[in-house]
Amino acid sequence: MTKYRNFITIIFTMAITTSLAFAQEKVMESFEDGIPKGLTTKGGHLSIDNLRIKHGRKALKWDWVGNSALVFNTPIGYHKARNLSEVKPEGRDKYLMDGHSSYDNKVVLEEPRGFFMWIYNEEAAIGKLTFQFGRDDIVDCEFDYNLNFVGWRSVAVIYDRGDMRGIPRADMNRMTILAPATSSGTYYIDAIGTSVPMNPKVATANPQLPYIKPHTRLVTNYEHRMYEFSKFRPSFPLEEMTIEKEKELDVMFDKVEAFIVPEYEQEQFKNKSIDKVVALYNSFEIKRNGDKIYGRPLLKANVYPEHFKEAGLGKKINEGCMEWREHFGKALINIASIIALPKTMKIKQSLKICLLTCLIMGGLIKVLM
Repeated sequence: MTKYRNFITIIFTMAITTSLAFAQEKVMESFEDGIPKGLTTKGGHLSIDNLRIKHGRKALKWDWVGNSALVFNTPIGYHKARNLSEVKPEGRDKYLMDGHSSYDNKVVLEEPRGFFMWIYNEEAAIGKLTFQFGRDDIVDCEFDYNLNFVGWRSVAVIYDRGDMRGIPRADMNRMTILAPATSSGTYYIDAIGTSVPMNPKVATANPQLPYIKPHTRLVTNYEHRMYEFSKFRPSFPLEEMTIEKEKELDVMFDKVEAFIVPEYEQEQFKNKSIDKVVALYNSFEIKRNGDKIYGRPLLKANVYPEHFKEAGLGKKINEGCMEWREHFGKALINIASIIALPKTMKIKQSLKICLLTCLIMGGLIKVLM
C-alpha cells in the first residue's frame, strides 16, 4: 500500500511539474528538477535542499558571502496589462479568463504582472537584498527587500505600478539578486514566478517592502491590512498587573474557552481518540533538530491558485502543502480542545508539546531552547 501511495505521489508531482512548465518560460520554478539551466551564483554556493521547502519537496539553498549575486538567465515574461476580450483563450492565457460570464463587447483589463517568490532567512539583519530585472547586463527595473526577519517571507511586487525603480520591458531576460555587501549566510528560495498575475489590492506594503503604495480600494477584510494594524498602539496608559486583574483575566479566559469549545462539543472531544490527534499532528511531518524546526510547507490556501493560475491546476497546485485554515487552524483547535478536557498529566504534557511545536512551526511563537 505504501509503495502504491508513493507511486501515485511521484506521478502527481510529475504532472504538476509538467503543467508548471508548459510555456516557454515556466509558470513556477520550484526546483523539483534540481537547479535550472541558467541559474548561477557569483560568489557563494548553490545546492538543492529538501528540508526548508515552500512547494513540492525541494527548494534552492543559497550559501552567500558579501557581494554575492544570484543570476537567473531566463525569459522574465513581463508584458503590459491587455484587454482580455482581445486575447485568444490559448495556452497560459485561457486560465486568466475567469470571473466574467462573457468578454464580448467588453473591455476587461487583465491583472498587472508581478514578481513572486518565497525566501527563508536564518538570521535577521539590517541589510537588504536588491532584486534586478533586465536585458543581459542592462538593468531595466529593480527593488530592495529588507532582511529584518527570520523564517519564510513572500516577495510580491508588481512591475509597472511604481513600486520598482525603472521601467520594465517585455524583452527582459535576466533576474539578479544582489546579496548584502558584507557578512555571509544562507537563504532558501522556492516557488519563483518571474511574471505572474497579481491583484494590486493584495500586493501591498509589509516590513520587508514598506514603500509599496496602497491600492485606492483597500477594504478591511483583506489580510494585507494586518501590516497597517500591526503599527497600532494602545491609546490608554498601561496598568500594572495585580492579583485582582489576574482573577478577572481568568474569568475572561474561562468564557473564551467555553465559547470556542462549548459543552456539547466537549462531549464529542471526550470520545475522540488521542491517536487521531497524534495522526493529525504527524501529517505536518514536523522534525526538530536543535533549535531548528522543519515540516511540510504551510501557507494561505489562495496564494498559489491566484498567483500561479496560469498553470491551470486550480487548488491542486497546493498538493503536499498544509493550509493555514484547513489544516493548521483545525489542528490547533483539536489539540487545545482535548488538552482542556480531564486527561492524565502524561497525555496532557504530550499534547502540549505537540501544540507548542505547531505554534513554533507556524511562526506564532519563538523556538523554545
